[in-house]
Amino acid sequence: MTSDPPRPTSADHRLAAQLAERSGDLLRRLRGSLASDTDEERRSLRDAGDRQSHDLLMRGLAGPLAAGVAVLSEEGTDDPVRL
Repeated sequence: MTSDPPRPTSADHRLAAQLAERSGDLLRRLRGSLASDTDEERRSLRDAGDRQSHDLLMRGLAGPLAAGVAVLSEEGTDDPVRL
């Protein structure tokens, strides 16, 4: 028998909102750095945004408020703890 996952708290919601806002700010700054509108530059910028946003989110989730949180992300290696 498996137990139900813990219910999110208001602290969880605040952390998620803060991380989403910081990630959005990072992506807007990157987009503002687009020097030309070529497919290659857009692809490079997209890849950099994916990587940097993932890193920012993972650092934010490594703190005490998110201890024990398992993350599934396209940009990261799957953690067996998640299962």
